[in-house]
Formats: sequence, C-alpha cells, structure tokens
Amino acid sequence: MKKRIVSMALTVFLASSLLTGCKIGDTDFVLDVTHVDRGCVFQMGDMECTMAEAKLYLCNYKNLYGVVHGVDLWNFEFGDNSLQDYVKSVTLSQLTKVYAMNLMAEEKEIELTQEEKKLCWDAADSYFQSLNGDEKDYISMTKSQLEEAFERYAVAEKLYRQMTEGIDQEISDDEARVIRLQQIYVYEESLAKEVAEKIAQDVDFETLASNYNKASSIERTAARGELPKEVEEVAFNLDDGQISSGIETENGFYFIKCISKYEKDLTEENKQVILVRREKEQFQDAYDAFVESEKKAINVKIWDSIQIDENLTIVTDSFFSTYDQFFGTTEEVVQ
Repeated sequence: MKKRIVSMALTVFLASSLLTGCKIGDTDFVLDVTHVDRGCVFQMGDMECTMAEAKLYLCNYKNLYGVVHGVDLWNFEFGDNSLQDYVKSVTLSQLTKVYAMNLMAEEKEIELTQEEKKLCWDAADSYFQSLNGDEKDYISMTKSQLEEAFERYAVAEKLYRQMTEGIDQEISDDEARVIRLQQIYVYEESLAKEVAEKIAQDVDFETLASNYNKASSIERTAARGELPKEVEEVAFNLDDGQISSGIETENGFYFIKCISKYEKDLTEENKQVILVRREKEQFQDAYDAFVESEKKAINVKIWDSIQIDENLTIVTDSFFSTYDQFFGTTEEVVQ
C-alpha cells in the first residue's frame, strides 16, 4: 500500500522547515494551535491525528528512506536539509493525505466491509507481534489503535480505487512506446559542427560520443515526455540504426542514434505508468477541491518535538508491507 498511497498524488513537502507553514495538496494548513488539542499533531475536519500515529509513520518512513544498502543515513546532512527534515515532511504529507481521504470517504459513505475490518485486525496483530520492546514503547499504540491506523489506510485505498474506476484502460503502443538510443550532447555550436562533420565522415557514433558527449550517459531509454521536445520529435521518428542531424535546443545541441525504436517490455511497463498518471490526475482535482473546504490545523510545537531517539533500537519498516500482505496491494506504480 505504501507504493499505492504514493501513487495517489501525494505531495512530498520539500520545504526546509515546517515552521514556515505547510500544505495539503495546494492548500495551506492553518497554523493555529489554539484549535488543536494538546495531545494531537494535527486536526482535519472532526478528525485528530495523535502523537502515537505520527510516531508510527515516522519510524517506518525513517527506516524505509533512511537506510540504504545497510547504511543508516539518518544523521547525514544533505545540502541545506537533513534526511530527518525530509522524512518528517514525507510523514506529515502522507498522514494528512490519509486523513483527508477518510473524510472524503465519510462524505461519500464509503466504508469497510466486515471482512476488510477483519483483515485490518489481522494486519494489526501481525505488525504488533513484529515490534520489539523499544518500538512498542516508542509508538505506544495498542493493537486496537494499530487496527484503527490500518483501517484508515484501507479506507483511503478504497476511496481511491472507487474514485478512479472508469479510467480509460486503453493505451496504445505508440503512446507508451519506449525507445533505446545513444546520444551526443554538446553546449557549443562549434562542437556541434565538429560532430556533424565527423558523422558525415562515418566516424563511429559511440566513439564520437565517448569524446564529445556532455550528458550523463551515452546510451539510455526514453518514453514520451522524457526528452526535450525538439529531440523527442526527431528521436521517435528514427528507424533502428538511423542517426539524426544536429538538433538545436534551448540548452545545447543533440545528435541521436536510434538503437531500438520499440522496447517491448519497457513499453508494457510504461503503460502502467501512464494508467497510474491518469488515475492520479482524475483523483487530484476532486481531492484538492475537498481539502480546500475543510478546516485544518497543525500543532507545530508538538510536531517539532517528535523525534526518534537514536539510543533506542527502532528498525521497524513493515507497516506498509504488512498491509500489502493482508490486502494484496502489490501492483507496481510510479513513485
């Protein structure tokens, strides 16, 4: 479900500090703590998010995003912002999205069935059993409270699924087509002329690319929308083995050699990417309009106080995969 929720047009907050304000979608939070109970992190409509649930999400995202190949990056600095700032932003973004979607579901009278509620209880029990002592103490949620968190997640998914029913599933091979190419990119017109002359002399393209290309790679794949517009118009009309003349763009000059004008497997994968994008766009308009009308407030003082004590053994990252295990949400989507 983590992958699924990310596909639901979730806005990742990349601002440097939540003290300056934050948004749900395109809507600013009202930073008025007088209307938020002392023990909750934020309020949306008549729903309040507790510190415990915020900690639940935070420690899971910390271990999903903060550990790469076994290396804990939690305390590293990345430019102006630390990974902690980023993960806390993601956490607040995801939580507010789930709560807003639950309010939307309530308005639309979308509820979980008894069978779905049973799955939430089973997921909560399984997840609770996976926690060590430090994690149980830090999160401080009973199995019943964890069940409620899983139910909120399930309701959000159910709302999303129902609101995106009827999306056109037909995506043509050409719309989704992925090509494989080699490229030479240079900044200066003088170098572009040199490359053009050598191509005309039948100098090997890959050899030329090794000597001239300023892009990060020589060979790559591309779907529509991933190349500069001028380059895409040419590249998607080349046949296998064909080399373009110089293509001028705002930032430089490109020469393209088509290696494969149709990558079958990647094209099929891209159809799913396009479908998810269609779902996201359809859902986002309704979501933004709903959130605009809802009252919302965040207790900045409480939110800023929530940290993970590095002296505790907190390694849990399975809340979302546990949901997937019981609800079978395993489809791949764009992050």
